Amino acid sequence: MDEWVVVARPRGYDAYSVASMVFKPNTNTSIDIKLPIEAANWDSYSVELQLMNDAKNKVPSFNNISMITNSHSAKGFQLVAWNASGTSLSYRIAVTVHVFDAKQ
Repeated sequence: MDEWVVVARPRGYDAYSVASMVFKPNTNTSIDIKLPIEAANWDSYSVELQLMNDAKNKVPSFNNISMITNSHSAKGFQLVAWNASGTSLSYRIAVTVHVFDAKQ
């Protein structure tokens, strides 16, 4: 996940990117996501995740996949996903990060 679109905001920024991920069956899968700009303060941020199919359409229902973010630092975070199905699933993930940097 090296290509980001970054939009500057007062005292922060929004960043948008797309990653591909293969979810192994009945287990956790994780990837590390490096931010395009370091965030000095992670007190105010949000991460939005949206699964997409190969045609880049949003997937309306993904009951077998649950995703969380973990291990936040100024440089990035980890995305952890659980695949409850018995088969391997491959999706693109649209990642939107909103960072409010109180130290700027």
